Amino acid sequence: PPWLPMIGAFTTFRTLKKKFYYTHTVFEELSKKYGPVLGIKLGRQKLVVISGNDLVRKTLLRDEFNGRPDGFFFRLRAFGKRKGVLFIDPPAWTQTRKSTMKYLRSFGFGQKIMEDNLMREAESLVAHLKSQVEKTGKAIELQEIFDVTVLNALWMMIAGYRFSYDDTRLKFILSVVHDAF
Repeated sequence: PPWLPMIGAFTTFRTLKKKFYYTHTVFEELSKKYGPVLGIKLGRQKLVVISGNDLVRKTLLRDEFNGRPDGFFFRLRAFGKRKGVLFIDPPAWTQTRKSTMKYLRSFGFGQKIMEDNLMREAESLVAHLKSQVEKTGKAIELQEIFDVTVLNALWMMIAGYRFSYDDTRLKFILSVVHDAF
């Protein structure tokens, strides 16, 4: 999409974000208009967005695309360094992965206890969906429900506690997270 000096295509992006709410749906809409490889500038950041399963798969399999983005916002969230689980390059990523896997295994990752927890959560999800359909008979917004399901699986593994699908405090926290991203 066309962009202006300083702000880039931010006004277009913001307008579409208000309409479609989620960032990925904004990029999906822009890709419908401009093609599967989309160049967009938001503020001072230039982004390339790739759409479509086949093209994404082909791109991710190429070594040229192994690096992670670097820029003001990525460094701001990591106190000026290239840190994190997702946004770093090897060899730091290799060390982070090893540490993460060791930590997750200590909580049951890859063990029978985790499988049992995931099965219980899946059963809880199905029961909740059935009750919602019986109660309302209408279409259900799955994003929020899946967010709680994933959070419950992780939280049960880490803290031994799960949240209710109707927990208002949790819904508020999740809405803040979605608004931020």
